[in-house]
Amino acid sequence: MAPLDEAELAELSAELLEALEKSEYPCSSLTLLTGGSINLVYRGILKTPNSARDTVIIKLATSFLAVNPAFEIDASRSSVESAVLVALESVGLPFSTPKSLFFELDSGVGIQIHEDFRDALNVSAILRSTTTSRAVATAIGCDLGFCLKSFQDLVTSKFETAFSQSRDIWTTSPMRLMKYRTSYGSFIEVLDRFPGMTDDCKPLLEEVGEMAIHELEMQPWDQKLQYWSMIHGDFCTGNVLLLNPPSPASPNKVVIIDWELAQYGHFAYDLGQLIGDLCENHLLDSPQNAKWTIEGFIRGYGGLSDELAFRTAIHAGVHFIHWYIRRPPTAEMLETPEKIADAMKLGRDIVVKGWKKDRAWFKGTILAPLFGF
Repeated sequence: MAPLDEAELAELSAELLEALEKSEYPCSSLTLLTGGSINLVYRGILKTPNSARDTVIIKLATSFLAVNPAFEIDASRSSVESAVLVALESVGLPFSTPKSLFFELDSGVGIQIHEDFRDALNVSAILRSTTTSRAVATAIGCDLGFCLKSFQDLVTSKFETAFSQSRDIWTTSPMRLMKYRTSYGSFIEVLDRFPGMTDDCKPLLEEVGEMAIHELEMQPWDQKLQYWSMIHGDFCTGNVLLLNPPSPASPNKVVIIDWELAQYGHFAYDLGQLIGDLCENHLLDSPQNAKWTIEGFIRGYGGLSDELAFRTAIHAGVHFIHWYIRRPPTAEMLETPEKIADAMKLGRDIVVKGWKKDRAWFKGTILAPLFGF
C-alpha cells in the first residue's frame, strides 16, 4: 500500500489543528517533519507564544504506521510514551527527554504535545557527514554509551519506585509484539528473499527466532534477571539529539526522544539496535564515522561481558537485516543489488557467529569493540 498522499495528509493536518483548539496549545500552522516511521510528527507554531516556547512538537498516533498505512498498529503506544516520559522526570538521568505537555487518547487516535528542541542537532545527520572528525565521532559514541549505561542502571535500581504506576502500560504493551514482528518475527523471511542466503543456517536462525519468542513472554514480576528492565525500544542515532555543536573536548548535551516503544526487555535490544544502526551507516554511508562511533560507544558504556556482547551482536545483525524493508513499501532501493546482497550476508553472518559464540570471528570486523578487540 502506498504512503498517504497529499490530500490525505492535508485532511489529517486539518483535523489535528481542530483537535488542538481544545488543548492549551492551539497552533496557527503545522509542518510535517520527516523521519517519523511510527507516528506522524509535526512542528506546530503556537497561536499564543509565551516566554517558554513559541513552537511545540505534536505526535499523532493513528491505527497504522506513518510510513505504511497497511501496517496496523495500536494507537495506545502514545499512552506508553506519555507515561514513561513523566516517570523519567524523577529518575535523574544524565541526558534530557522531551517534556510531555499534553496527552489525549480518543476514538483510537492519540495526540501528544512535547517541548520542541528546535535548534538541536540530529546525531544521525552528524555521523553521516563526511566532515565529521574521528575525535567528534568517538566523543559522540562515548556520550551515547555513557547515557545508555546510566539509563539501564537507574531504571534497574528504581524499577519498583519510579515505574510502579506505569509498569503495566509498557509490560503489556502491543509495542512489544510489534517490536518482535519487525525484528525476530520476520528476519528469516527477509533473508529468504535472497536465493541461497539461508541454505546452510536455517535451523540455527530458527533457534534464534525461538529464543526471541521466549523473551517476548518474559515479565518483570516473573523473576529478577540480569540485563533485563525497561528499555527505550527504538534506540538509534535518529532518536538522539545534541543541544550543542558536537565537541570532542567536553560532554555533549544529549536529548533522547521517541519513547513510544519503551517496554520491558533485554538490554541487548537497545545496545544491538544502535550497533545495527551504525553497521548500516558503515556499509552504506560513512564507514569510518560508524567505526569510530562504535569504538567510543563501547568505551562510554564501560565494556560488555561476553554474554551481553554475543546477545548484542545477534540483535545488531537482526536489526541490520531489517534495513532492507525499513522503508516505505513503494520506495526504491538506491543501492546496487550486489551491495544489498553483501549487506544481507553481513547481517546473517553476525547473527550466526553471535549465536555460535565465535568470538574470534568478530576480530577485525566493525563489531570488534564489543569483545574488547
